[in-house]
Amino acid sequence: MKNDYYRAIESFALRAFLIAIGIQLFMVLILIFGSDKVATIHGTIIGIEEDRMEQFNYDVKLQLYLFVSVIKIAAIIFFGIPWVVLRFSKVFRNKE
Repeated sequence: MKNDYYRAIESFALRAFLIAIGIQLFMVLILIFGSDKVATIHGTIIGIEEDRMEQFNYDVKLQLYLFVSVIKIAAIIFFGIPWVVLRFSKVFRNKE
């Protein structure tokens, strides 16, 4: 019974890690292909003047890049490392 709990936690950690990687890939695609359009739309919504729009575009790219790095670190710490530990631990080798 104890082994089933560890397998369920391992499965959850792997799925959550893959979802976090998917979110990162989506954000990187937005950063590469659409960040200028997104920044322009958001800038007009919040009222950024035209002469400051270039700095705003740079700030949006920087913030998006930092957000992707924070998600990466959190995914590795909270889901990647626990999955590796559970996957390669002796718990699964010992049949109870």
